[in-house]
Amino acid sequence: MKSNLHAHAPAFWSAMNPGVPLPSLPDAPLEAFRMLLEGTADGEFFSVGIYPVADPWPRVALGIATDHWQDQLSMGLTGLENVGGNHSGDRWYLDTEPDPAGLHRVYWRYHDTIDPMPLCAGLGPFLAYLTLLRTAERETLSDDAFEARLGQVSGLYD
Repeated sequence: MKSNLHAHAPAFWSAMNPGVPLPSLPDAPLEAFRMLLEGTADGEFFSVGIYPVADPWPRVALGIATDHWQDQLSMGLTGLENVGGNHSGDRWYLDTEPDPAGLHRVYWRYHDTIDPMPLCAGLGPFLAYLTLLRTAERETLSDDAFEARLGQVSGLYD
């Protein structure tokens, strides 16, 4: 079954990879999302991809754990995947388990907060958000123009 991700995929791909044809995507939304991210070049101010979370326990046991070992542990236990972030330290996490409506939620962890906050319900709105970020980079949108366009992306949480 195709999802709203598939509706947003052409604009996302075009913004991220100008002049490169969109590859054929699998019907499964999570597989299609991963395929899109794997084929995407990083932006000037953000990067996307699937970033595996390392097992923190060996480093904890040796006493050489990073400051973020608790994040790594919680992400691994909850089934969240790190799918990128901006260069200011904000991170985006994908819930690999769909909610009761069948949507994969995306969470945003602001660089100086502990808990991730819900960003959007569904992969389509997240692709629309990333498309807007790339457009903002290329067109050097003012903050007001960015906020106006952000208000037009449906599926994002306030």
